[in-house]
Amino acid sequence: MLFGVALNHTSLLYGFNLSVADAVAAIILAIALMTGRFFFPLSATYVFLMLSVLVLIVGGFITPVLFPIDLSASQMLSDYLKLATSFCYFLLGINIARTGYAPILLRVFALTAAGIGAAGIVLSSLPQAFQPELLFYGEFRFRGFINDPNYFAVLQIAAMALLWDDEKVRASVRVPALVILSISVLLSASKTGAIVLMIYLIWRLVRTMVSGATAPSSYVRFLWILLMLMAAGVLAVMASDPERRLELATTFEATPALNRLAPLLIDFESGIEGGGSTRDVAWGSAVTIIEAAPLIGVGVGTYLDVSQALTGHEELAHNTFLQIAAEWGLLVAGVFVATVILLMVRRPSGVDTMHLWLKNRDAVLVMLMGSMGVSLNNARQFWLILGILVATHLFASLNYGAKPKTRSLQDEPTHNVT
Repeated sequence: MLFGVALNHTSLLYGFNLSVADAVAAIILAIALMTGRFFFPLSATYVFLMLSVLVLIVGGFITPVLFPIDLSASQMLSDYLKLATSFCYFLLGINIARTGYAPILLRVFALTAAGIGAAGIVLSSLPQAFQPELLFYGEFRFRGFINDPNYFAVLQIAAMALLWDDEKVRASVRVPALVILSISVLLSASKTGAIVLMIYLIWRLVRTMVSGATAPSSYVRFLWILLMLMAAGVLAVMASDPERRLELATTFEATPALNRLAPLLIDFESGIEGGGSTRDVAWGSAVTIIEAAPLIGVGVGTYLDVSQALTGHEELAHNTFLQIAAEWGLLVAGVFVATVILLMVRRPSGVDTMHLWLKNRDAVLVMLMGSMGVSLNNARQFWLILGILVATHLFASLNYGAKPKTRSLQDEPTHNVT
C-alpha cells in the first residue's frame, strides 16, 4: 500500500527522476531476494542483457566515431542506470502480480491519484498566493507530486483506467474519483493529457458497447448510441463553425489552465506547437537522429549530444517511440513495441487473470497514447504496469494459480479498500 501511494511522486534531482517509491521498491526487492522468493523470468532477463550490451557498445564505441561528439562517461552511466531501474520495476511488477498483491497495489495508486486530484481542485479555486509552488508548474499548471505536468496528466488517466472497473471500490467512491481524475487532467493544462483523455473516454464508451460480459441491455445500449450521435453532432457543428470554437475558447480564458488548452479549439496544429510546446522541433530532431543511425541507434548517454551536433537543438524527443527508436535502433524498438501490442491484444489463457489483464491493458494503452507527446521510456509506472501485464500471461500459462501454496493473481483480502 505504501508503494502504491509513493508511485504518485517523482522529483528531479541531479539529473535523475527520483521517487519515494524507489526506496520502497528497493526494500521489497531486498526482502524478496534475501528470502529466496524472487522470480526471474529468464527470457525477459536475457533480452535486457542483450539490450544492455547493444546500447552500451553503440553509445560507448560506435556513436562517438560516427558523430562529432565528446563521450561523457557520467551521462552514459546516468542513462543506463535509468534503463536498469526501469527493468527492476518491470521485474517488481511480475513478482508483485505473482504474490497476488497487484490489485491492491494498483487500487491504492489510483485512489491516491484521485486524492491528489481532489487537492488540486481545491487549491486551484483558491487565490494564487495560497497555491504551493511544489504542486504547480508555471504558477497555474497543477502537477501534483510529479515533476512534469504532462507526465502527471498521463498518470492520472492511467489511474482512471485502473479504477474504472475495480469492483472492490464502491461505486459511491469510484465514480466521484473518476470525475476528479478527469478534472485534474484539465487542471494540469497538458495538451497531451487533454487529447489522451478524450481518446480514452471514447475508447471506454466503445468498449462498453461491444464487450460481451459487460454489455448493457438493449434499452441502455440505445440510449448510449443516441448520446454518442448527439455528441458527434455537437462536435461536427463546433468543427465546422470557427466562430463557435472561438467563443468556447474565449470562455476558457477565465481559467489559466484551460486558457492554455484553448488554442486546440481554434487551430489544432498551431495549438500543439504553441504555448511553450516545442513538439515539432523535438520530433524533428529525433527523426533526424533515426535517419542518421536507423539500424543500431545511438545508444545510451549520447542522444542529447548527437541532437545538438545534427540539428542544433539539445532536447529529448518528447515521444517514447521516437526516443527508443533513436537510442535502440528501429529493429529493436519495433520488436519491443510489437511485443507490447501483442500482450495487449492477446487474451491470457487463465480465466482468473482476465480482470487484472483488462485493467492493466487499458493502463498500458493510456501510457502508449501519452507516449506520443511525452518520453515515458524510463517511467517507472509504465514498466511496473507492463510487468503485471506480462505476469497475467506468464502465470496463467504456467497455472501458478492452481498450486496450493501460491496465491492466485486475483487473490487478495476480502475487505474493500475505499
